Amino acid sequence: MDLLETLVKDTLAFLKQEYQSSDKILATAEEVAFFEEEKVVQPKKVALEPVLQPASQDLDAMAAWVRAAAPELKLADRIPDDAEAKKIGSLWQEQLRALHVAVIAFGESGPALEFLSSVAKAIDTLITPAKMIEGVRFEKEKKWNLFFNSPSLKLVIAPGFSLWKGTQLAALYKEHPASSSHSLAGIPLLLLRSIPQLLKTPALKKELWKSIVSQLSS
Repeated sequence: MDLLETLVKDTLAFLKQEYQSSDKILATAEEVAFFEEEKVVQPKKVALEPVLQPASQDLDAMAAWVRAAAPELKLADRIPDDAEAKKIGSLWQEQLRALHVAVIAFGESGPALEFLSSVAKAIDTLITPAKMIEGVRFEKEKKWNLFFNSPSLKLVIAPGFSLWKGTQLAALYKEHPASSSHSLAGIPLLLLRSIPQLLKTPALKKELWKSIVSQLSS
């Protein structure tokens, strides 16, 4: 037996003797038993406050107060169904698909807005489906693509380009010098003269109407 084997054997014998002796150098049996027990830490239970639902009588009292303070308001007894709103939105899109002429208004008011509405109504009544479109709304909602996706759209009538030059719609605008014409997303565009001038000059109104008829008959 070489020296290394002897050293290992003596060491093991010594450790065995020390472990069995009454003077334990490590821990007592009770200490060992304590630390060997499986300690399961129980999570603390947090009591959540229940969500308080408003009492029906409170809602009734509030409704009565609102009716007394603002009788012109109509209070709903239940959450409104959005089916009607969806139906209206769908109908609006259907109208765009059937549109042949669009008259775009860009923030006009008073007589100017009435004039644009009258032009759209005259075209719709006498020639082909037409509608006045609130350009500010389409600009805000970024829905010009929806507007120009209408397969039936034949003509767009709009105020002078300078009034909407900085808008998203302007990116769809093109001039065609060879034919002295304009277009929006490939749709023929008829730019209006100054609306105050049109309102004051019957001859200009007549000229505008001839231009519209000519565009739609070509």
